[in-house]
Amino acid sequence: SQKEIGGVKVADLPGPEVLVHPGTKDGQNKMINENGKVILYSWSNSSQEWTKIGDVMGTNDGKDEATTPGKVKYMGKEYDYVFDVDIEDGKPAIKLPYNKGDDPWHAAQNFIHQNNLNQQFLEQVANFIINNAKGSEPAPPPTSSNYEYVDPFTGGARYIPGGSATGNPVNMPQTDPFTGGSRYVPGGSVSNVPEIGSKFFPQRTCLCFEAGNVSLINDKLVQFNDKITNESLKLDPVSLSKLVEIANSPASVTPELFAVLQVAYQWPEELVFPVLDITRLGIR
Repeated sequence: SQKEIGGVKVADLPGPEVLVHPGTKDGQNKMINENGKVILYSWSNSSQEWTKIGDVMGTNDGKDEATTPGKVKYMGKEYDYVFDVDIEDGKPAIKLPYNKGDDPWHAAQNFIHQNNLNQQFLEQVANFIINNAKGSEPAPPPTSSNYEYVDPFTGGARYIPGGSATGNPVNMPQTDPFTGGSRYVPGGSVSNVPEIGSKFFPQRTCLCFEAGNVSLINDKLVQFNDKITNESLKLDPVSLSKLVEIANSPASVTPELFAVLQVAYQWPEELVFPVLDITRLGIR
């Protein structure tokens, strides 16, 4: 008997020559017969080419014993289809089980989770199941015995110009939006609706952040000054104490002290913040 995969005869599958034609949509799958070996390809809109997904080795071909005729037993459960998919060369094929009537998207997601595959393969795996397993259409949603189909165009709940959305009449005056009393009149009065806004935004004045613990800033200056490896950027104790004076007495800034600031500004980024704090307090 001829070899079949998913109920499709391998001999009837197209050859590699069909891959010269572009796909019709992103994620479209094709099974290709390459010298009797079935290869699964998927079309990528981004790269405009067919990408090899893996080698499809086969399904239920009589090698697996199943309790129910026509079923394949895998991991203690019976399935209508168990595909062997070779995702990567040199590695064992991965089993893809599926039962007719199951949601192919749910089955594809389980396959991806169980085998730690990239989530981007979800649509490709689901489309592979839909295209190659008979009866793979998602089950219809459950219906209620009280449910009655209503044509949205001709049924009782259809839209009727001038009518109400429900079947019950509503006492609403039909007012022309262009000539009626509620129409827009340029220059006319508007209702006094309170303006919704924030008292903080937009900020139209300068904000000064004046709070600061000068003693702690001084401790940090001393600590970080000891960490400076570049001797040309290190400050002597007298310069450090004068630097702190800027926070307490901004008017005491002299050209010499300003030169000290210029040196301290060159400290590494992770150490310069107490110098910036001193500057902040000095411009209050």
